[in-house]
Amino acid sequence: MTYDRLFTPDEFRLVAGVDASWDIPNVERLQGRYESVQLCNGKWRNASVPRGRYGRLVSRPYETNFLTTRFVYASRVLAEAYAETRHRYPDWLAHRSIPDRQGFHRIEFTSPSRADAERFCWQAVQEIASSRRIEVAEQVEIGPDEHVSEFGTSRLLRQVLIVVDAPQIERELVDELHHRVQRGERWMPETSPRSFEFAEIEPHLVPLDARLLALRNIQEAQLRLSPQDEELFTAVEHLDLDRAVALIAAGANVNALRDGETPLNSLTDASRLDFKPSAPSETAPAEISQPERIELLGRLLRLGADIDLFGLDGISPLATAVLKQEGEVVEFLLAQGADPNRNNYPLEHPERNSTPLDYASADYDLSERGSEEECNLARIREALKRAGAVIERSD
Repeated sequence: MTYDRLFTPDEFRLVAGVDASWDIPNVERLQGRYESVQLCNGKWRNASVPRGRYGRLVSRPYETNFLTTRFVYASRVLAEAYAETRHRYPDWLAHRSIPDRQGFHRIEFTSPSRADAERFCWQAVQEIASSRRIEVAEQVEIGPDEHVSEFGTSRLLRQVLIVVDAPQIERELVDELHHRVQRGERWMPETSPRSFEFAEIEPHLVPLDARLLALRNIQEAQLRLSPQDEELFTAVEHLDLDRAVALIAAGANVNALRDGETPLNSLTDASRLDFKPSAPSETAPAEISQPERIELLGRLLRLGADIDLFGLDGISPLATAVLKQEGEVVEFLLAQGADPNRNNYPLEHPERNSTPLDYASADYDLSERGSEEECNLARIREALKRAGAVIERSD
């Protein structure tokens, strides 16, 4: 069973919320990712302006991020609790990762004081919050211009962080402050520094057990490829299936993962347009037709390739075929048992709205389409629906 099927949507939502909390610009990142208490529910509101002015700032594109004082307070309390716990239990976070061959791993904590440290940390959070020795205030923080790459272009972007004294960030508040920024009005904090009771910040703090910590740190647990595995990917990308078969017979892993994708998925996506020669004398293979691709896919499947396997940052072979708009390949994979309802990005879309049918839906931008492409996508949608595909959206 692969990582996308080991957890419930609620668990993916929880870990996604933790990750999002530490992606917020200008929020202090805590050292380590294996603590038993994590910052969560910090989903913030943001708004972008193509060009604008903030007080006396020069006109630049900028993004405004809004946080509550409660969330910032929780992050600072947690940072102190971590420091106290590490001081008392230096080996608190000692662990080892045990990866499997399905793009996932489990964590085994090796510290004999792990349980005591977990209890101490949670108690420290409550005591620090109740001591009121930390104070936070509303603030406006303007970051430096940074180069941001997007869709092949680079532009200057300025981050503006606004911390407001509110239980949560409501859309009305975002709109009000955002419009002030657009008009060039400098918003100034209006409240004095304050502290919060533990109960007020508790919703931002969640315990994660070893299983969920493994999910949060899955990026660090990808198996290293052997030289044979690397050569297998090269052979598949070059459409050299005879060489690929020989490598598998010699011990290469037919279900190896590289950047979240397997050799089967690389074969589904292989194209002479993406060909990169491994030697100056090597020439690109001829473009293959869908029937030829199906024949090659069948050979890998007979050698034990997992038709649904993908890892973090990868997608399933079926999703790849949909994105390539190869209807015959889609129908072949479905006939071989490919699951039409795999959520390809469960950590980003826990509500299962990143499935092959979503990629083939009318509102998914697969580039400019003509009538032929639209007919092909309609064929793909019907094939997916016959196989039981459904769309479930969170919005």
